[in-house]
Amino acid sequence: DVNTVMKNGGAAIMGCAFAEGENRARLAVESALNSPLLNDNQIRGAKNVLVNISSGAAEVTMDEFEEIND
Repeated sequence: DVNTVMKNGGAAIMGCAFAEGENRARLAVESALNSPLLNDNQIRGAKNVLVNISSGAAEVTMDEFEEIND
């Protein structure tokens, strides 16, 4: 997957975030999109996006996966 997304993909940027508690999926996505790692770059119009979701003791629910992908 990484090879497919990165091959001939041009510039790459990365956002990273951590959230817990109620609405953690939405909060993590919003934080990742506003991450200082993005250096004020936007992902709007990107041809490909690679998403990595990791969870601790509280597993990610299918509803959260859907919210993250939306």
